Amino acid sequence: MKLSKPTIIGFAFTAFVFLFVVAHAAPLTYNTDVTVSLTSPAVDFTIKSGSVADSVAVNATSVVATLSSSTGGSFILTSASRDLSISTSSAGGTVGRSCVSSVASSTISQQTGSSNYIITPTDSACVITISNATSSVSSNSATITWTTNYPADSTVSYGTTSSYGSTSSDSSQVLSHSINLSNLSYSTTYHFQASSAAGTTNATSSDQSFITQALITIGVPAGPAPISSSTQTSSTSNIESSIVAGSTSTITLSLQEQLETLLAKLQALQTWAGEQEKPSQKFERDLEAGSEGDDVSRLQLFLIGKNSGPSSKKLAGVGTTGYFGNLTQKALQEFQKSAGIQPASGYFGPKTRAYVDSLER
Repeated sequence: MKLSKPTIIGFAFTAFVFLFVVAHAAPLTYNTDVTVSLTSPAVDFTIKSGSVADSVAVNATSVVATLSSSTGGSFILTSASRDLSISTSSAGGTVGRSCVSSVASSTISQQTGSSNYIITPTDSACVITISNATSSVSSNSATITWTTNYPADSTVSYGTTSSYGSTSSDSSQVLSHSINLSNLSYSTTYHFQASSAAGTTNATSSDQSFITQALITIGVPAGPAPISSSTQTSSTSNIESSIVAGSTSTITLSLQEQLETLLAKLQALQTWAGEQEKPSQKFERDLEAGSEGDDVSRLQLFLIGKNSGPSSKKLAGVGTTGYFGNLTQKALQEFQKSAGIQPASGYFGPKTRAYVDSLER
């Protein structure tokens, strides 16, 4: 066995084992790298320059480093041929482990009390392993997560085939990994593979896949600005007031939003059917752009039922809101034109009210 500085204080010999014990009243400080050798198995360890310890013992199978809260630094041991296993006699300390370019390294420090750290070689060299590689899909994006046994970087290779073609990376050295993939195609199967590296040591997961959510486009009246999915889920009065007939744009909806839109249409039809079974009720006031109330909802149901043109169809898609907005006005204009009511201005005044009341009696 080899042991260079610091000074050897104690020495013991048996038939099979040499024992070197290095101990000082003050903490040991290693100003250069020091190589120590085990015999069972035959492995060299390196105590790195800058390491400190209260005492260090090297025997046939392990290195034992003693640190206390007064040591004042860290003890760093590396192995280029074997991974390292560390056990401790008590709490109060921390052990940081790394595996970079196939070199195993352990950094030990003690915050409270005192502990003996027994460092032994494992049966194999240090390797990075990947566990629990999974995907979480949201609309046209996905998040890939996995864990490694040593701190390492993060890379995801992905594409519509197992040949991938695209990558996304994070150079942070971590144990828990997460990479977000965005702007993917809708309703598409993607293959992915996670990989992590530290120096030249790396690991790669098996090929996995996920499917992005479906895309639906709904033709809606276009306003001064495109209507986004966030607008779709805002208040219905804001939706209708932003609509101007004459052109169309598209709304991109998630599966949940698609369901909500269909349910709104169904609710409007059910409400309309229920209203047909109730006794007729006269409109008691004039209605115009900006009006709100149950009578506005009744007028919207009437216009949806009359289905006088494209605006009434679009109003059915929005449903009854109780708010007299641009779309309600356009649907009313269509009805007035079909009924020969002049002027067809979209104002629900005495002439139109009387006509509608006569139809509902």
